Amino acid sequence: MQAARTRLGQYSQDHALAQAVAAANAIEKTNPDEAGEAVKSVADTSGGQVVLVNRRGDIVARAGKEPAASFPDPALEAASRGERIKERFQGRWVATVPVVRDGRLRGGVAFVSGNDETAVLEIFYEKAARC
Repeated sequence: MQAARTRLGQYSQDHALAQAVAAANAIEKTNPDEAGEAVKSVADTSGGQVVLVNRRGDIVARAGKEPAASFPDPALEAASRGERIKERFQGRWVATVPVVRDGRLRGGVAFVSGNDETAVLEIFYEKAARC
């Protein structure tokens, strides 16, 4: 059971990072005026929340089921500096990756995993604890 729990936890971390990377890649390939659509597309398909921030830390685009206020400030700050992070925050995985266009850092993307993924893990953890 412990091995399965570890694998599920690793999957959740990897999923959050993969979604942040997918959003950054989509944004880098689009016209700057279409960045909001790229953010929305990733949020819609992932079930999580996606925020694009510029180098100053200003939110340029956001999408997802919950308001961007639920993003931890350290994640938005890391994204604005182009840092890669993967951390738990209030029971959900947060990942940030840089956005680079024309060879220059333009800011970053922050992704927060959706509640559905967290709920599945919590159910599994509860069942595993009872065994």
